[in-house]
Amino acid sequence: MSKIFIFSTNKTFHKMFNSLVGYSALAGALLMLVPFVLLIYQGYFWLKMGHWTPFPAGKVLVPILPDSFLSWLSADSWVGLKRIIIGAMDIPIGVYSFILGISIFLFCASIGWEVDESANINNRKS
Repeated sequence: MSKIFIFSTNKTFHKMFNSLVGYSALAGALLMLVPFVLLIYQGYFWLKMGHWTPFPAGKVLVPILPDSFLSWLSADSWVGLKRIIIGAMDIPIGVYSFILGISIFLFCASIGWEVDESANINNRKS
């Protein structure tokens, strides 16, 4: 199996890179917790007021999207594409957060594994 990362025996660089990958994986794991925090927040207000507060992705994206994009969504062309975009904006933000978090976590875990494996190979050669 070919290795992606093959480092020299520079242990300081290896420790710094490993820390960076570890903290990035932690950030991904925390992003995976966002849907549960939102669910607890929504449940609290539902129990208190009897009203469920939805958090669709559009609620977060609309304030940061450019006005030209928003005006394009209200025009009469590209109707099918607009339906896909608007449908994607109606999906809860927690779903996107979980998908992004698990992607970051798995990516960092695989990089960390590759780095550790290549470091082990370098140590065996020494």
